[in-house]
Amino acid sequence: MKAQTIMDSIQYMEERLDQPVLIEEVAEAVCMSTCHDQRLFHLLTGIPVQNTFEKDG
Repeated sequence: MKAQTIMDSIQYMEERLDQPVLIEEVAEAVCMSTCHDQRLFHLLTGIPVQNTFEKDG
């Protein structure tokens, strides 16, 4: 369940690469609180969720 939720978060972000995405929107899309989504994402991926929004040059 937890891993699937994070996979759903990643899919949500990937589907919106061409537009700004707020962390709050991602958490809402997977029915989690922002805090819990951030903690779980980092725990399972080793990457803070906010780092997924950073783009190289």
